[in-house]
Amino acid sequence: MAPSEDCYVFSDGWIYFRAVSGDGYAVCRMREDLSGLEKLADSGGYYLSVAGDALYFIVSGQIRRVGVDGKGLKTLAPVGDWDNTLISTGDYVYVRSGDKILRYRADPWKKVGSIPVRKTDTAFEIADGWIYLAGSDDTARSSRTFYRVRTDGSDRGKWFEAPNYGSLTMWTIWGGKMYYGLEDSARGTAQLRRVNLDGTQDELVLEDLWARWIRGGWAYGTRFVSRPEITTWGDEQSRMYDTQGAYRVNLETGESQYLGGHDIFSMRPAGEIIVLEEDDAWSDAPPAVIRADGTELGFAPRLTA
Repeated sequence: MAPSEDCYVFSDGWIYFRAVSGDGYAVCRMREDLSGLEKLADSGGYYLSVAGDALYFIVSGQIRRVGVDGKGLKTLAPVGDWDNTLISTGDYVYVRSGDKILRYRADPWKKVGSIPVRKTDTAFEIADGWIYLAGSDDTARSSRTFYRVRTDGSDRGKWFEAPNYGSLTMWTIWGGKMYYGLEDSARGTAQLRRVNLDGTQDELVLEDLWARWIRGGWAYGTRFVSRPEITTWGDEQSRMYDTQGAYRVNLETGESQYLGGHDIFSMRPAGEIIVLEEDDAWSDAPPAVIRADGTELGFAPRLTA
């Protein structure tokens, strides 16, 4: 079960996303060819997750649910305003709220548990009855220790320690393995690695891709060329680099496809469609949408009202 997204989630040929609407935001959906734009809820939303015919999201510190047809909008429970992640598995909804993961039964809606986590544990994923978390005794950026706990809250423990290569930049579960990215900013290098879900057979997959996402047997990310210059941010030194553009690399064959000269902040692949956000991700500019072969489809439409 993949984690929900800040602003985008894909299901059955639809892209569900948060869109600019007047002076605020709305939860919307559109087809993968950018047609059929529909507003589902007037309030903005984060951490969207689709299960069956229901869309769950968080707004103003509350869990809300609306049908994928825009009907039946309902506020379900308060969860607080910080560090949320929401995952719906269909029968249950899991929500990160501060130092715990709340577990709700979806129908009828009822809170059925609370799983303690550390505030330094970052976003989680669910697979085969386990909740996986990346943790740190320092900051989320330096997290290299992974934990897991059963979805009923039992058997929590450390299950994997990533190599001491650099900062953890991404991680996700796909195809029965965990894929994770490491970046050594001082050297200007990156690795994509994978490990079995029992913590065995950690291996290097790619060294020349700053991976942002794994979907459908492909790693998506950017490639870059390091410069000789070094810049210092506080106590951290980073090597400057020039971006070569966005790529996807087949995890089995190594085939590489150029997706365009995008300086990508975030990539959301779904089948043959990819939503791209540029580095200025906090702007209100609509995201670009491209096909997986790199051809442009256009930009996500804006609501006019």
